Amino acid sequence: MNEGHSSFLAVEWVRRLMEKQKLSLAEAREVASAGLIFTTHTPVPAGHDYFPPALLDRYLGHYIRLLGLSPEEFLRVGTPVPGAAK
Repeated sequence: MNEGHSSFLAVEWVRRLMEKQKLSLAEAREVASAGLIFTTHTPVPAGHDYFPPALLDRYLGHYIRLLGLSPEEFLRVGTPVPGAAK
């Protein structure tokens, strides 16, 4: 995957793993992570996609519920951790 919008493919991959292989969210994330490669050609904040929570809920709310997450939990998955390596 390259750049931001394609990263939403990972959400669908995790959901499918949960559905088809009956994995937990944690298990599906681990399996999906082993097969994901994400690249970026704009590694600066101005090159990142940011979406308002309401917009994410509008278009991904269905997936959020299928993953068993609250909207707040889903948002924390993609929130940078202060002090983490970049």
